[in-house]
Amino acid sequence: MELDHDAGVSCIHVNSSNSQILSGTKDGNVYLWDVECQTVLRQTQSHVGQVTCVKFSKDGQRMVSCGEDCYMRVVDINTGTEILAKDLGQSISCLCWPEQQHLIAGGQGELLVWDMAKAQLVTKIKAHESMIASMCLGSNLHVVTGGEDRNVILWKKV
Repeated sequence: MELDHDAGVSCIHVNSSNSQILSGTKDGNVYLWDVECQTVLRQTQSHVGQVTCVKFSKDGQRMVSCGEDCYMRVVDINTGTEILAKDLGQSISCLCWPEQQHLIAGGQGELLVWDMAKAQLVTKIKAHESMIASMCLGSNLHVVTGGEDRNVILWKKV
């Protein structure tokens, strides 16, 4: 199965049921794909410049994308309605959405913890000396980050 794009793919994420794929491209588009039908359900020009990360919410009802334009955008999967568009003042390189309420973003050495119910930043945590290059969710909602500073950090529940 191949899902063709008009520009290079910069990031992807698969929902928990493996039925949908999000992909972000170097030209700022975000695609929502139906895996079984191998078709695009939605395509939006979401960012100016490259999309740096995309994620589904845990329940699969929302998606978030971040781009080189420093914007974070949250969209309702079913309606396509943009719920949140926020200029973060820095490019976000990676995301974790461990639970419905909190989203964790990594950028210029900081972890940004967002309360998604209130659409507001809860805290900033200095994590690395330079860009956070990678982030994943471990067991018990532990977050693991890897930075361009050559460090990997295991965070107890952020």
